[in-house]
Amino acid sequence: MARKGENIRKRKDGRYEARYKSGFKENGDPIYKSVYGRTYTEAKNNRLRRIAEGENRAAAGKTIGGLSEEWLRLKRLQVKSSTYAKYHAIVKTHIVGALRGISVNRLDQAAINKFIREMYEPDAESRAEPLKSRTIRNIVSVLKQIIKFAAKQYRGLNLNFDYIIPKEELAQTEVLCHDEQTRLVGYLLENPTRKNLGLLICLNTGMRIGEICALRQGDIDGDRLCINVKKTMQRIKNTDAGAAAKTIIHIDEPKSRTSVREIPIKRQLMDIISSFDCGGDCFILTGESRRYVEPRTLENHFQRTLERLGISRVKFHALRHTFATNMIESGCDPKTLSELLGHSDIQLTLKTYVHPSYDMKRRSIEKLPEYLL
Repeated sequence: MARKGENIRKRKDGRYEARYKSGFKENGDPIYKSVYGRTYTEAKNNRLRRIAEGENRAAAGKTIGGLSEEWLRLKRLQVKSSTYAKYHAIVKTHIVGALRGISVNRLDQAAINKFIREMYEPDAESRAEPLKSRTIRNIVSVLKQIIKFAAKQYRGLNLNFDYIIPKEELAQTEVLCHDEQTRLVGYLLENPTRKNLGLLICLNTGMRIGEICALRQGDIDGDRLCINVKKTMQRIKNTDAGAAAKTIIHIDEPKSRTSVREIPIKRQLMDIISSFDCGGDCFILTGESRRYVEPRTLENHFQRTLERLGISRVKFHALRHTFATNMIESGCDPKTLSELLGHSDIQLTLKTYVHPSYDMKRRSIEKLPEYLL
């Protein structure tokens, strides 16, 4: 009988068989091989020697470029197409170009530091622009996953590194003021088009632009006065080799489980949506089942609308920020808001989307006890 955890057994011919993991298939499943010995200890030692020889031999010929390709093939089977496209772009654009020729068993702290530092401060001859801290953080995150993958594949490697993680930049928050919201809503109601309906829905629900573009008539529940967010739309890089189109439209479930959600809406908004009811499974923004409005087109429409109204240019995402701020000002608790926005972490809601206005701060100050002054 094999001892627990050793994976060594005595065969009928009297020899001992020791199994070991020699690698992984493309789908991530392990590949096992066996060695033998006349005694339990001999079989165990033979296995340890074979593992060490295999790891050293395999690792000697591996480069970061090659490991990155292996990691990508594995990830393609594990993550959504949109996530894989982001990984693929990071590996091809940043990691492979800088580290391709470095052998994995020669990768050291100096090479890691140089790679990260050059994203902060590119060489003058390269004429490259410094990357934003958020972009660098994403690149480093992917690099750490690749190195972790290499360490798991080839245990003899010394791949314990310290990574220089840049501080997260405080992004400029974009929120429409009350006057801008009033002007925008007035214009949208006076010009009832399907694209304008999309802007109005976002301002009243905080839905992401991709969720608005993927919204279909069947996602609207008139009886319960709510919108069921089930899908999102993205234009992603086409990673198929030899494909004619560089990018493709991808409609899939939202990026996290909490993004699949139910958002209550006012009766007034439901009445407006109902006036555009096209029946069947049509997209809300087109009234057709096969033709859609992609996020880039809706973003451009929003920018033209702002220009027409004389409102300062902000990204479409500002409507989501504005919704979150309005909810907080109306007394909505952060947990409820987090669920409405589809966040898995309430801290993200508080940190990114809650922006008290000056008027809200003023009202809070006025509530201080009279004995203080």
